[in-house]
Formats: sequence, C-alpha cells, structure tokens
Amino acid sequence: MLNINFAGYFQVRLPTDPDPTDEKRGVSGYSFALAGEPDLDRIIRLHNPVALRSHSPDIGVFVTYVANGNDIIANHPLVGAKVNLLGDAKFEMLNYVLTLNAGTESIFPFELEIEGGGVSIKRTDYLNPEKPGDSLYNMTLEQLRRRGGALGPLLNEGVFHEIRQCKTPTEFRLKRLAALQEDLANATDEIEIAGLKTRIREIQWPNADNIDWNNRRTMSLRFVERRNFEINGPSEISDPHNKLGLTLDPGVNWPIDFWNGSWDCDTLTGYMRGTLQIPVKLQA
Repeated sequence: MLNINFAGYFQVRLPTDPDPTDEKRGVSGYSFALAGEPDLDRIIRLHNPVALRSHSPDIGVFVTYVANGNDIIANHPLVGAKVNLLGDAKFEMLNYVLTLNAGTESIFPFELEIEGGGVSIKRTDYLNPEKPGDSLYNMTLEQLRRRGGALGPLLNEGVFHEIRQCKTPTEFRLKRLAALQEDLANATDEIEIAGLKTRIREIQWPNADNIDWNNRRTMSLRFVERRNFEINGPSEISDPHNKLGLTLDPGVNWPIDFWNGSWDCDTLTGYMRGTLQIPVKLQA
C-alpha cells in the first residue's frame, strides 16, 4: 500500500450562517466579500487563491511524505507534489437542508489530483456510482454523508500552535487585530481602508475587550471536519519514466482520510492534512 501524506493551507471564500448558501457578499453572517473583492463563491482552492488578503498564509497543499505501509520512503518523487481538488469543489449542505448537522457538508464534486516529480495521479469519487452524473440534489442523505465531514475532536493546543504559530485562537485574533490596526494607520487607498475597517470591526465584535472562545469568529479557528471514505470512480495515472517504481491499482477503491479546519474567517483560509492510500499491484 502506497501512503501519500499531504498538508497545507487552502482558501474557501464562503458566506456563514445565517446568510444563505448562495449569498454573494455576506450580510448577516460573519464572513464578507470586502470592497474591491469579487463575490464569495465557496470554491475550495488548494492552490491559486483569488483576492488573497493581507496576513493570509501561503496557500498550497502538498505531499509531505510517502510511505510503503509504515516505512517512509526517502527522496520519493512525489514529495512536494501539488495536491488539488478539480472541478470547482465546494462544501455543500444548503444551510442544513441537504445534511442535518454542522460540519457534515459533502465536498462536491470530488476530483483529486496529485501532480509533481514527473508523476500525475487523478481519481474521481462518485456519490452515486450507478448515476455518476446525477445532481447533488438527487442524492440520499446516506450518500451525502459518506463523503461528508464529522466535527471534532477540536484541534489541541499543540497542533493549533504548529499551524497557526499561536497558543490559542484568542491570541491569534489579538495579533491579527494589532496587525490590521497598523495597516489602517498607514493606508491611504479608500478601498483598502474600507476593507481594513470591516476586518477590524469583525474581530472586535461584539466587544473589543473580550475576544474569547465563545465568539464563533474565534471558535472557528479550532474547529475541524474529518472525512474518511473510499474514492470509487475512474482514475488517470501517468508515470512515463517509471518514477514510482511500482504499479498502482486503479481497479479497487482508494481510501482517503483527511481533515480540514482551523478556518480563519478574516482571511477566509483554513488548513488541511491527510493521507491517500493507493493499493499496489503485485508483480507476477
């Protein structure tokens, strides 16, 4: 079994409750398209972010290491390869209409691509393999939940510090507030000033002296959604120079286990980490 481990920051520009899923600018939730920015589109971007805001992390999900079973393979050609979701993948739940609980939204579509080191691996997962082109709205709750998330457990202090370089979400938000206030003091462009004022207002809501855990804007930094399913659809594998040194098996499902979370509603960015398992064909 080839275990491909990946991690990195992603961007997803989405509205938040109680705004409807298709809200384009943000009205009554706690995420907004700022002045001068394009509309919110909910696309999960693992690379090539749009309208990236100041103080955002570098966006990119990459292969971190590859193992054969539990044995890490040194200098594997896929280390550093880009991991991507194709087809404008989005989190789908329509304000709990499609799925019943927070954090359970399905990623749709799910077309995974890993490319780098002279190797390209793609595979699609179908919610309903019997009707692969069927609309999301025709799926059963069971089908949606197979690829849906599950909340928690929340990021512990060690993991949060690793990915956000702060011990707590409150500390993180206070540092961001100070950085934005400094930006505002030096800004001269009217559009930039309007955006900075909105960001500062949201960090300070509802009480500038009480940026605590009970504020959803702060709380979201520790939330995670975990997904574990088997990718079941067609695959494309390109390894013309036999960099892998083995033959991947496209005839069986590929298990994937990953989490996405620590969503920062100020920069509209989060973090992702997981493992794709690809069975290997035995040599005759």
